[in-house]
Amino acid sequence: MADFSGATAGEGLFPYAAWARTIRRVLADESERTLLAASGPRGSLALRRAIADHLRGFRGMVVDPAQIVVGAGAQALYHLLVLLLGRSRRFAVEDPGYPRLAATYRAEGVSVAPVALDAEGPSLSALRASGASVLHCMPSHQFPTGLVTPAPRRYELLAWAVEEPGRYLVEDDYDCEFRMAGRPLPSLQSIDGAERVIYLNTFTKSLGAAFRIGYMVLPPHLARAFARDLGFHACTVGALEQAALARFIESGDYERHVNRTRARSRRVRDALLDALRATPAADRLAFEHVDAGLHFVLHVRGMDARGQEDLVARALSRSVRMAPLASYALGSAADPSLTGRFLMAYGSVQEQNVAAAARVIGDECG
Repeated sequence: MADFSGATAGEGLFPYAAWARTIRRVLADESERTLLAASGPRGSLALRRAIADHLRGFRGMVVDPAQIVVGAGAQALYHLLVLLLGRSRRFAVEDPGYPRLAATYRAEGVSVAPVALDAEGPSLSALRASGASVLHCMPSHQFPTGLVTPAPRRYELLAWAVEEPGRYLVEDDYDCEFRMAGRPLPSLQSIDGAERVIYLNTFTKSLGAAFRIGYMVLPPHLARAFARDLGFHACTVGALEQAALARFIESGDYERHVNRTRARSRRVRDALLDALRATPAADRLAFEHVDAGLHFVLHVRGMDARGQEDLVARALSRSVRMAPLASYALGSAADPSLTGRFLMAYGSVQEQNVAAAARVIGDECG
């Protein structure tokens, strides 16, 4: 009926008709030479220009296409990042956080240090105690807590990065297109004056999990190092896909698709919140970070760890999948404040299933 864990890709959201038109135009217009050029280590110049224009208009980032590296999804980019920065480093990751991120870095052979969050984002004291020289963070919409890092903490993170040579922040902006109210705070990259921020994003949230294209924006000195040290790599994204995505962005089809998806997601979120507020358990429910992206946090007040486990099992028996925030703890023990809090990722939930799913949650919380 409904999967709020974020593990299921949404169906019926990909703009097949517009994408098919774009593919046909590329096949008709592009030369073989142009397509072959897309196999270079950074990806096609046309796509990198389109991404740079998109970032300038949407995120206020002034980026040279030479700083952009295209890859087949986030994991391919993490691999290149580790090769570029070196395996001798320790990478800090947010805790609670995305388990696959920590697992991927460990598989790349680097030391990983989970860093606790406080009310404003990564804890500076925990970060300094970690001994890390790289912090992978999600300041615009942290997964899974939904935290948005305020401007003062962003400047503190930048200050940490310049305290010692060779420190970097990896800014993971994974669903910035889907902020539901107002515009997001400026990216770390756009306020970085010391070339310490590596910006990373993918098209997975906007175009679907099967669409494996991502990119990173390197500071100029790292872009030069990439060209010098990793220029032998071929781009991991097919030339045809790159050419099509470049046209999709340039034509405005991508922006129109994102706007439609955001409107649809807002309807689902609003219907879900209204339906949960209408359940008998409404006085026990609180909702956190509802505007920042494609998930929010449901807090069931007064729930202990046993009740949390029971709720997950009972809801699943009625075809509603829920994920406790505690299941995303990366340290040795979950923070007790996570108990009774659940990830509510609604991007894949069908609008017609929202009311019934909310009734299940309300019934099992009562």
